[in-house]
Amino acid sequence: MNEKTYTVVRVIYNKDDETSFDKEKNVIKLQGFRSPTEFDAEIGLHSSVFKKIFHKRKSEAADDMKRLSIVKVTYNGKSIYRNFRGVQSKDYKADFAVLSQQSISLLSSGKADAPMEVTLSKGWLLPYYWCHPDKAIRLSAKLGLLSVALGFLSVVLAIIPFLMALCN
Repeated sequence: MNEKTYTVVRVIYNKDDETSFDKEKNVIKLQGFRSPTEFDAEIGLHSSVFKKIFHKRKSEAADDMKRLSIVKVTYNGKSIYRNFRGVQSKDYKADFAVLSQQSISLLSSGKADAPMEVTLSKGWLLPYYWCHPDKAIRLSAKLGLLSVALGFLSVVLAIIPFLMALCN
């Protein structure tokens, strides 16, 4: 399979009102962040990459896909799931993928000195929430799935006595 690879660019927390890209350091400073960890659950990509991954333009996508477009990021057999976020900046090209330092560390096992080349594909909701960087979201997803399983089990256990009574 001939997949396109994207060069990883590290995001830096920027309090200024400007976005800037440094080619030599492979770093982008994005505007509009309230905290350095705000970008941990996202991947910044050029808007043209959305069509390559999801096979439709963002304007043609359903409303739920516009809000939460999950991208599977793979590097050396390891995968993480991040939400798509459009990034525009001078000198920023469509073959760059912006990730936080935490995401880069997860993919590279903490050894990310050289530029990384990642492959991108469409992701799924369950692994996105199951392995979310925010512990509260990860915990609520796991507890929600557990409650659905326990609810199904309780319905089955409630029906068994009625079925036993019908057989007798």
